[in-house]
Amino acid sequence: MAVTGKPEGAAEHDDPMPPATQSSALSVRESAAGQAETEWLDDPADEYDVPIVHVAFRNNMWWSLPKDLSALIYMDCLAGRESGYTYDWGPPGTLARYTIDFNSMIQTNAQSGRARSVRIAWVREQDIVAAVTGALPDSR
Repeated sequence: MAVTGKPEGAAEHDDPMPPATQSSALSVRESAAGQAETEWLDDPADEYDVPIVHVAFRNNMWWSLPKDLSALIYMDCLAGRESGYTYDWGPPGTLARYTIDFNSMIQTNAQSGRARSVRIAWVREQDIVAAVTGALPDSR
């Protein structure tokens, strides 16, 4: 299983596994309703503690899956099993089903067979929601 390391400047551990596998910062589990539940185990030495699944896209860009979906997928990664999810792209008929093979780090679209690389990136909780999204300044 290949998992992307933490960003440069992130706190280092003696063990190279991401923090969620060491229960040093984020404990992720599935609730009875099948939802991801997170429990924060504060570790100020380690800010990069939220796993976000990235899917390769055109022009060498990466598409980030939502935090809760990433947590569920990461639980499958830790358990050593393939993961699957359905994503609603909006307009009718745009529902897509995907599987992720963590041995190859490949996501496959179940309908089209299109394959894309995936990675797991570690981010800070405060960086998940963008503070600035390109709004133009007031012209006063």
